[in-house]
Amino acid sequence: MYKEPIKISANDPICSATALEGTIIGILFDKTGADIQAAIDYAAQAGKVGVVGYCWGGLLTWRSACLLNGVSAAVH
Repeated sequence: MYKEPIKISANDPICSATALEGTIIGILFDKTGADIQAAIDYAAQAGKVGVVGYCWGGLLTWRSACLLNGVSAAVH
């Protein structure tokens, strides 16, 4: 895909906390959240639903607990 490696240093503006925060917040949670909500809705037919995640999944767990309906427990 790329002929040369992309070179980014720690001093590049893209590595700032503000840039990273904007990237994380801007991730397409609309589509991902809709998928997670569909899974919650389906699983809720059997009872209470918990969401568990680590690292990237932890972020999705946290956002799911804050933004989606039907989450009884969240562990990240």
